[in-house]
Amino acid sequence: MIKDSNILNAGWMPKSHLSILVFGALYYMAILVLAVTNVESKFIMDGYSHVFTIANWETFSPTMGRHVLLLLQIFPVFCAKLGATTKEIMVAYVVWDVFFFVVIFLILLYILKDSLAALLSVSVHVFGMVYNHFMMVGELSHGSMFAIMTISLIVNWNEHSFTKRSLIIPAAFFTVSSHPLALISFLVSIWIWRFYVPKETSFGHLKLLFVSLSMVLLKWFFLDDYDKTTINQAQSPLSESVLHFFDPRFFLNFSLQFISSSPIVAALTIFCFVFLINESKYRIACLFLLFQVGWMMVAKQYLDFSHFSLEKSQSMMHDRYLFPMRFLTLFTLCFLLIPFGEKKYAWSHTHRYVVSSWVLGIPFLIFSAQKPGRTVASLRNSINYARSLGVTKSYYPVEEYCQDTYIHRGSFFATFVLSSIDEGETCHVIHASEKTITTLQNIHEDELLLMDDLTFSYSVLNPTRFTIEPSAYKKVDFTCNIQRPS
Repeated sequence: MIKDSNILNAGWMPKSHLSILVFGALYYMAILVLAVTNVESKFIMDGYSHVFTIANWETFSPTMGRHVLLLLQIFPVFCAKLGATTKEIMVAYVVWDVFFFVVIFLILLYILKDSLAALLSVSVHVFGMVYNHFMMVGELSHGSMFAIMTISLIVNWNEHSFTKRSLIIPAAFFTVSSHPLALISFLVSIWIWRFYVPKETSFGHLKLLFVSLSMVLLKWFFLDDYDKTTINQAQSPLSESVLHFFDPRFFLNFSLQFISSSPIVAALTIFCFVFLINESKYRIACLFLLFQVGWMMVAKQYLDFSHFSLEKSQSMMHDRYLFPMRFLTLFTLCFLLIPFGEKKYAWSHTHRYVVSSWVLGIPFLIFSAQKPGRTVASLRNSINYARSLGVTKSYYPVEEYCQDTYIHRGSFFATFVLSSIDEGETCHVIHASEKTITTLQNIHEDELLLMDDLTFSYSVLNPTRFTIEPSAYKKVDFTCNIQRPS
C-alpha cells in the first residue's frame, strides 16, 4: 500500500476523499430508499425469524452463532422495547442495516484514512451484495465489511497508532463470527497481498500466520450445526467436481453464467489476471487464477452448471457460493492494482472509474429484488387465499405447488409475520413438506407450528403483535401463481 504522502503527490488524496464521500453518500441513499420501499422483500425468508424473535420477546435473535447480527439488532430491539409495531421493527431493522454500512465506510475513510478500503467496502456491496442476497438482512455482507477493515489494518499497520491497531480485535472477531465465506475471502485476499508486496513490509509472514491461524481456530470454535449441514448438503462430492475440470462444457456454462450474472466483476477478473501477467507478477497471477478455478470446483458441489439459462443467471446473482470469487477480484483491484498503478503511472483518477462502476450496479439492485419480491408476493397470495376460505390455520404441499419458489423453513415464520402486519385477520399458512404434513395430526389446537419440529404454545405469543385463534390445520388447494377453489 502506498503511503498517503505519495498518493497526495500523485494528486489522489484531495480529490478522492471528496468524490468517494459524495458518491458513497449518494449510493447509500439509493440503497436506503430501495431498502425502505422493499422492506418486506429485504428479509427474504431467513430474516423473518429474527423479526419474530425481536417482536415477540423484545430481545436479540443471534441465530447460528452469528454474533455480528447483534450489532444489526441493537436499534430494532430498542424500538421493540419502546412498543413499536412489527412493521415498524422491520423498518428499523433495514434502516439500521444501511446505517451499519455507512458507519464502516466512514471509519475506513476518515478514521483509518484508507481511501482504497473505503472504495472496496462500497464496491463489495455493489458487486457482491447486489448479486448476493442484497435484499436479505443476513450476515455475509456485514462480515465482509469487517474483513475489509481487518485487511486495511494489516496492510497499513505501521501507519496506525496503538489505539487504531487495537481495532483489529473486534474487526477480526466479527469477521470470524459471521458467515464462513467472509473468512475465506479474507484469508485468500490477505495472503495474496502478502506475496505481492516486498518482504520488508511491517506485517510479516509470521504475524500474518498467527492472525490467520487464530481466526481459523476461532471459527472452528464457532462452527455450528448450520455450517456442518451446509457442508453435508453438497449435491456432488469434491472428487466428482474436480473431474469437471477437464470438461469444456462445464467451463463454458460456468463462464456464461458468471458473466451474465456478474458482468462487471467478470470483466474485472480478466483485467486483473492480464494486468498481473503484463507486470510479470507470475506467482501472484497463478495464485489468483488457481483460487478462482479452484473455487469453481467448490461451487460445482452446490450449483448446477449442466446448462445455461438467463433465469439461472438471476438466481446466481443472489448466490452466496460465488461471493469469494467476487471479493478476491475487487480486493485485487483496490488493494494491489490501483496502488501499483499510482506508484508506477500516477493514475490519479483511477478511483473515478471505480466510483462510476457503482452507478452501473444500481440498476441491478432493482433486478436482484425481483426474485425475493416474487417470493413474498407468493406468500401473501397464500395468506389471502386462505382468508378467502375463512381458514386461519392451513397448509399445502410445497413440493407439488411451489417448485420454482424459494421456500424453506423460514417461510413458516414469514407467513406468520406477514399476516400480522396488514389489515386482515392473522392467518398462519404452512408451506409444508411431506414430513411436516405427517406431524400436523400431533399438533394440538393450542399450539402453533412455526417450522419443522418447532411448536409454540399460544401463551408465549405477544398478544400486542401476534394473535391467532385456536383451530385445526386445514389443507387448501393453492398454487403460487394461480389460485383455484378447493
